[in-house]
Amino acid sequence: MKKDYVITNEELTEKGLDLNEYALDGTLIPAIINRALDICVTRICYLNDDFNKGELSIEEELEKEPHKVRIFKKLQYQVLYNLIFTAEDSPTDLYVDSIISHELGWSKINGFQKGIYHKQ
Repeated sequence: MKKDYVITNEELTEKGLDLNEYALDGTLIPAIINRALDICVTRICYLNDDFNKGELSIEEELEKEPHKVRIFKKLQYQVLYNLIFTAEDSPTDLYVDSIISHELGWSKINGFQKGIYHKQ
């Protein structure tokens, strides 16, 4: 993944989430960011198996539509936030799914069959 597509601690700090407060001497920051990125990619593949089959590539989609880089970083931020503040729950929630499906437009129409939509 191009480094331009991965959120940095500086960007997180601007949003009020400084990973230096949660990582040992800053040494775990890359690991925490990579973990969040892995979760994002896994969730995108779950919601749209075309990414999983290799028919689509996250990097290629971001290159085609550069305005989505900001949204992809927003997704990473939300997963990081969930990892830190809702550790007992899943780092993916309906808000994460909403970013993927509605803002990025990367889920399939039949998403309800994969369990992301449920009756309220």
